[in-house]
Amino acid sequence: MSNNRVDFLTPVGRLVSGDCFEAQTLDSEGKPLVIKSGPNAGQPTQRYFLAIAIPKTDASFNELYGKMVQVAKQGFPRLFNDSGECILPTFAWKYEDGDSQVPNMKGTRNCDREGYPGHWIVKMASSFAPKCYTAGGASVITDPEAIKRGYFIRVYGNVVDNASQQKPGIILNPNMVELVAYGEVLSSGPDGATIF
Repeated sequence: MSNNRVDFLTPVGRLVSGDCFEAQTLDSEGKPLVIKSGPNAGQPTQRYFLAIAIPKTDASFNELYGKMVQVAKQGFPRLFNDSGECILPTFAWKYEDGDSQVPNMKGTRNCDREGYPGHWIVKMASSFAPKCYTAGGASVITDPEAIKRGYFIRVYGNVVDNASQQKPGIILNPNMVELVAYGEVLSSGPDGATIF
């Protein structure tokens, strides 16, 4: 892992995927998650994943994006041209356009997902559960039901480059989560209209 690390505090965003309290133990193909490199490579691991939707109209997203670019350029200077643009189309930026009409590996388009259109979707993950707080950091939240998909949160964490020459990119690590406001709960999985 790189020593190239910058702390961030996201703008308020809606939690559209993942969970602050429940770790994932399987990858997107249903295989057990394992440590990919280092002395513990191949050993089982877990991942706390969060994806938040930040409105494209929120200008404070630019500060977060600037930190992501800063780390990417420091970690992979050869992948940026003289204008400062990344020349690798497959660079793992850990954010997506919520209006994208391009299907993902499972055939789902962001523009069709609830809570995605009109937003930047920022994806974060860590082997450790983020510490969760009520608004303003007044008290620690320990109830797993207190923060649901659809609620509005801010995330404090850090961005590092992934130090991978095979799949260059950045990693956003969530360390703390602030519950800012309640929102309509998002259900996971297909809805009845899709199935029936």
